Amino acid sequence: MPKRAISPNFAYLTKSLDEGKRGAILEGSSRSTKTWGGIDFLMFLCTKIEKRATIIIVRETYTSFKTTLYNDFNRRLPDYGISSPFIEKRDVDAFWLFGNKITLMGCDRPDKFEGATNDYFWMNEMLDQPRVVFDQLEQRNQKFWWGDYNPKYHDHWVYDNICKRDDVGFLHTTYLDNPFVSPGEKAKILGYEPTPYNIEQGTADEFRWRVYGLGLRGSHKTGSEFYYNFVYTRHVKDVEFIPGYPIHLSNDQNVVPYISGLVGQIIEDENGVYNVNLIDEICLENPRNNTEEVCKELTRRHDLGNGFYYYGDATGRNRDTRANENDYDILERVLNKYISQGSCRVPFSNPMVKRRREFINDIFVNKYPIRVNINPRCKNLIKDLERLQEDPEGKKFKKKVSQAGMPSYEELGHLADCLDYLVMSAFENYIQ
Repeated sequence: MPKRAISPNFAYLTKSLDEGKRGAILEGSSRSTKTWGGIDFLMFLCTKIEKRATIIIVRETYTSFKTTLYNDFNRRLPDYGISSPFIEKRDVDAFWLFGNKITLMGCDRPDKFEGATNDYFWMNEMLDQPRVVFDQLEQRNQKFWWGDYNPKYHDHWVYDNICKRDDVGFLHTTYLDNPFVSPGEKAKILGYEPTPYNIEQGTADEFRWRVYGLGLRGSHKTGSEFYYNFVYTRHVKDVEFIPGYPIHLSNDQNVVPYISGLVGQIIEDENGVYNVNLIDEICLENPRNNTEEVCKELTRRHDLGNGFYYYGDATGRNRDTRANENDYDILERVLNKYISQGSCRVPFSNPMVKRRREFINDIFVNKYPIRVNINPRCKNLIKDLERLQEDPEGKKFKKKVSQAGMPSYEELGHLADCLDYLVMSAFENYIQ
């Protein structure tokens, strides 16, 4: 028996396996034994259940194993009376544990997941990993899988598509569920709580307390956010379509991973404040990733009878996504009966990205009589606003991702660009 007590995460994984679950999710705060529970479960599988199993452990990048799981294995495995395979090793991509093969794989090597048949897989810090990797592994999984994470985002594909499944177990824990957390670790976490004393001491951090202390879902801040004044709890609201007001559509014509349309209304209140209510987003993947399909989807979802305005990338005047017409010719053809003389609000040139950044961040802190309110269903927009980073030139850092057999594409930024186009055109009189 190991010298340390078994964690609740390990107990839950064995319970989920016994109950015939397809997999299990471990969500929790820092120091809640998610990782050590995973290592204990791995030991359980290799000593009690399996003799020749294939087990895959996944992280965001292959090199990240060296600064995280290497150390956890080095600390935990000696408690079982065995030495860690990572002691004084610089690079280990696979090792054997009681006749079972354990392979380490990073999501930065997507080609490795094609044909990756496995008996078990473990996605460590799952929120940092793309869904395509999970799908590739699960469709080749023979027995069971599990994933763990600190809930550092408000919205994520794991929450929407995995945690809700009946065949997947879900456990939420915090550091309070770990009676063996060290005094130093516990003191550090408690220091994040925004109490008057911690604020005075300079250790309070609301985000870190919510995510790493309470294990609640929140928006991770790195200090280099492009939309640094966006706050989920302030700007995400249950706004819906209000009859009698026009519909505004803002387009981004990139077609991979989807073509984008952001749908909203602009309503002035009695105090002269303009409420930009973003009520929906249209994200169409192949084969519907073209402007004509966006227009058809817009009319299927929304009533355009009270007026219609459209915005978008100025370069869309010169190119198209599927036909000989440019994108705005297509839009006006499909939505012809809703088009008026003033419907087009597409500029002839795009504003500088740096100016867009400054103006929209000023709006987020109420510098102008403009309020941006975002319906929670606009998940891709929210993800963009939370995660887009600034590059060294002050522009948006649009990290490219790739899937096996497909060209690379920009994962983030398409819906945020739609927001930029709408706000910069609709309120150009406020821009200095």
